[in-house]
Amino acid sequence: MLRYIIKKIRPGSDPSPLLELCDLYLAQEMFTRVEKLLKKLLKQFPGDVAVKNYYAYFLALRNKQLDHALELSGQTLAGAEGGQNPAFLDTY
Repeated sequence: MLRYIIKKIRPGSDPSPLLELCDLYLAQEMFTRVEKLLKKLLKQFPGDVAVKNYYAYFLALRNKQLDHALELSGQTLAGAEGGQNPAFLDTY
C-alpha cells in the first residue's frame, strides 16, 4: 500500500493527508514507513513547512540525524508561516 501511495504523490497536491498517514504509522511504531514517506514528501514538497516540521520532530523523537532535524526546524521557523506558530516553535 505504501508504494501505491508514494507513487500517487504529485507536486501541487496537499501533503496533509499523507502526514496523517505518518501519524497512523507512528502510532503503530512503523518507523521505517514513516521515514520513507517523510523523505518522499520532503522531496516532493521542499518548501512545505508542515512537512519540514513533522520530519524534524520525527527525527528528534527517534534521536536520529539531529543536525538535520535542527536544520529542518530552523527552516520551518524562518518561513513566513512558521515563525510564530506554536506547533513549530515547540519542535525547535
